[in-house]
Formats: sequence, structure tokens, C-alpha cells
Amino acid sequence: MALARYLVLDMKSLDAWRMLGVTAAMLLLAISVLVIRYGHIRFPYDEHPKDRDSQP
Repeated sequence: MALARYLVLDMKSLDAWRMLGVTAAMLLLAISVLVIRYGHIRFPYDEHPKDRDSQP
């Protein structure tokens, strides 16, 4: 949210390279959220992990 606010409020004073840098950072954060969500769906957590100290 801070990057989006920075981009919107300071758009007039940003040069092209800084604007591209901010948008690339936003894109990188969005991709990382998608990767984490995909990893959670593909490899879910064990809700009740087995106790390693107990014997079968």
C-alpha cells in the first residue's frame, strides 16, 4: 500500500526510471504473494502434526 500511495501522490515529481522502479517493486511483491499462495495450496500445512516422540 505504501508503494501505491507513493506512486499516486508523488507522480508529478517522479522521473521515468524511479516510476519504473516503484512499479517493478509492486509487481515483485504481487508475484511473491501469488507464489506463497500457490505454495500453500500445493503443499498444505499439517493441521495436526504427528507427535514424533510417541511410538506406534
